Amino acid sequence: MIEAKFWAGLTNNQPNGYLERLPSDGPSVLLFVAPETRRDTLWTELRRRVVSDLVDVSGSDGLRSGRVPDSSRYLVLTSWRSLLGQMANQSSEAGDSSAQIDIRQLQGLTERMDEEAFLPIQAAELAPAFPRRMLGLRTPVDDATQRGVSEGWIDISGLQMRPHPTGYGRYMRLGGSTVWFGVRFELWAGSSDTPLWLDYRPVNNHAVPLSQLRRILGMSHGEEYVPIPLSVGVEYEAVLDGVVDELQRLGREIEASRGE
Repeated sequence: MIEAKFWAGLTNNQPNGYLERLPSDGPSVLLFVAPETRRDTLWTELRRRVVSDLVDVSGSDGLRSGRVPDSSRYLVLTSWRSLLGQMANQSSEAGDSSAQIDIRQLQGLTERMDEEAFLPIQAAELAPAFPRRMLGLRTPVDDATQRGVSEGWIDISGLQMRPHPTGYGRYMRLGGSTVWFGVRFELWAGSSDTPLWLDYRPVNNHAVPLSQLRRILGMSHGEEYVPIPLSVGVEYEAVLDGVVDELQRLGREIEASRGE
């Protein structure tokens, strides 16, 4: 018996009700398939719920497996990544191109669900250092903006601070085009190794057409965001200088393109 899981919780009948339905006249298996990142926590919960203590027969391949005492019934847990990887290898060896295509699609689906899921909370994530770091990301946004305003290459007159549902930032004029600059957690999570971004999407009053901005800033077709890298392993002033230098560079490129 196979039970496919993503991020839904166990039902009241899982796993005991399912184990009781397994045949008792020979070896039988209740197999749970779940996301890789959920494997350890789900196995702990499954074992906690089983009426009898399982006899652990897990191997070294990451497969979680336990036998119900005094029976030949087994509770097994594997991950989508492991299962589909083995299926992909088998279909490749068999030369089954149709199966390979289907498996790749399933791999893409399960990986995407892994990325979008609420992952189990780790103890280190609840320590004060984590929220302090998140709050501290506002500082280079504010300081870089203030430096640009004081030096005259950023204009915020008539524009507002505009927090984003998944971040923090503000509107500004850079190189004659109005942009949003700040922290965007969803872009950080899915696209690049930086929390800071320039967003060209919210406004239409660009001095330079968006298609031209994409070309001069090296953005792909359809992209409307530019990552602003952060220096690592250095003091804050060096981090701030790096952000300011990148904003100035982008501003100069935008300004120079206005006459093209």
